[in-house]
Amino acid sequence: MDEILESDQEISFNIAGYELLYTLERMMRDLIQQRIMKPHMDNLQTKIPADVLEGMKKRKDAEENNPISIGTYELIEYCDFTDLKKILEKGRNHEFFSDIFSFEEIKTVYSKLGELDPIRKKIAHSRPLTRKEFERLRLYATDILDRIRK
Repeated sequence: MDEILESDQEISFNIAGYELLYTLERMMRDLIQQRIMKPHMDNLQTKIPADVLEGMKKRKDAEENNPISIGTYELIEYCDFTDLKKILEKGRNHEFFSDIFSFEEIKTVYSKLGELDPIRKKIAHSRPLTRKEFERLRLYATDILDRIRK
């Protein structure tokens, strides 16, 4: 069994892991915003799964109606990490990314995003990562980001 890392090391892995996840989520959201949401604003229900779209709208409304919250954000900012994968998988949405990923490669991205979700939850809830989890995160995030940045 993979042991939990010692205090200083686990903190540095979680901080580095957070930075990787932040960058990955930002890049994925930006891609979805530019390639799916902006061009299809009038018919988002055909490109975004109903449960995902409803969840994003509810979170946006709740934040905008909170008197303490300041600022307005694009709807994509209210997308959960797991929702990113669902959006990519819906219908023929993969075609919007065909210049970045072949069909086989995007299926691998779906798989990697699914495997990263439990790691993301550990980071988000301040639970220490194991070395194995950090290395998987580093490998998967770097692989996806390198493809996007080309």
